[in-house]
Amino acid sequence: MNPYQCETIELEKVGCNGCFWEIQVGLEMLGGFKSMSYDMAAMAITVEYDERELTREAIEQKIGELGYRLKSKQYEEIGFWQALRRAFGRQQA
Repeated sequence: MNPYQCETIELEKVGCNGCFWEIQVGLEMLGGFKSMSYDMAAMAITVEYDERELTREAIEQKIGELGYRLKSKQYEEIGFWQALRRAFGRQQA
């Protein structure tokens, strides 16, 4: 059985290739990390890791510790403008 899991994680506002490199170096410090690739246009990384040693939650936490934000699922589900109205207390009737 292959213990490696492959996950795609979408990020917000990654400025350059160097930022992706910084994320990769940070993830390499985690036990169970195998590899990472990125898609600058999609603002996403694909991480391969040993699920016996590492979890997606730990990967996401490390990304946050490095100062990067994950793309919010809330915006995908309800739409950006509706989320913005909710944030400022203006519900649409």
